[in-house]
Amino acid sequence: MNTQRFVTEPVRRRRTAAGLAAVAMVAAASLASMIQTGCAALRYTPQEAQVAPEAYTVTGDSLSVTVALARVPELAAVGGAATIIDERLSRHLLITRPGTDEYVVVSSHCTHFGRALSYEHDKRRFRCSSLSHSEFGLDGAVLGGPAEGPIMVYRTTVENDTLCVDLTACAAPGAACPCPRGAADAPSEIP
Repeated sequence: MNTQRFVTEPVRRRRTAAGLAAVAMVAAASLASMIQTGCAALRYTPQEAQVAPEAYTVTGDSLSVTVALARVPELAAVGGAATIIDERLSRHLLITRPGTDEYVVVSSHCTHFGRALSYEHDKRRFRCSSLSHSEFGLDGAVLGGPAEGPIMVYRTTVENDTLCVDLTACAAPGAACPCPRGAADAPSEIP
């Protein structure tokens, strides 16, 4: 009878169990951290369809964007939304159409940890794609979640089926806006 086998077998099982327990603890701590901070995604991932580069123009040293609305099918109907991702812009833009003659353009980055926003037309709000799901009104104000500041809402005009977005100005007097009236969008890097 080999007593060596009976002595070492329980020791190996204990080491394996201890190793698995350590891995489980690290995984649980990581998951808890992601849930607590809302950082499930490691990078920005757009939540809405992207506007084709030929459908918009960035002008004036990235101070404005013009969008040919006829070339963006996602904005053809009320409730539509689309994202502009362009390296010339300091932030990705989320364009929404909450009403027939109404367009709202915001920075598509949650102010909590910079995750992408989606547009929920039926609730007239923007929602963060992170686990904590911060929510913002069409005026940029925080409605819920861990975000402490409003999102940037840009001034827009529509002329001849072209949406003009002024990236140097906040939407309207009284709108929740983290910049002084007329100041440029301060952040300079895309998270």
